[in-house]
Amino acid sequence: MNEQLVQVSAFIGFFFPLLAALVKQSGLSQRVNALIAAGAAVVVAVVTTAQQGDLTLENWGQSAIVLFTVAVASYSGFYKPTGIDGALKDATSFKKA
Repeated sequence: MNEQLVQVSAFIGFFFPLLAALVKQSGLSQRVNALIAAGAAVVVAVVTTAQQGDLTLENWGQSAIVLFTVAVASYSGFYKPTGIDGALKDATSFKKA
């Protein structure tokens, strides 16, 4: 296990819901927004792993799992209850809901 990769992925995972909120759009369905967020998570995990200098399937998997787990926890425990996620998504949407 690459401990530095896990730590970096956890740090990025905490802020990932903000990145996802910037990309998601209020006028789109929840399914489409979920696919957008999942695609962004894959890209972020690949970039994070590549930045650490050892892009292998095992390292990418570790990064993706840690990033996803921390992102879901921070979204559910902080961003959603405070309304930051929805406000950011609404403010950056091209088509207002």
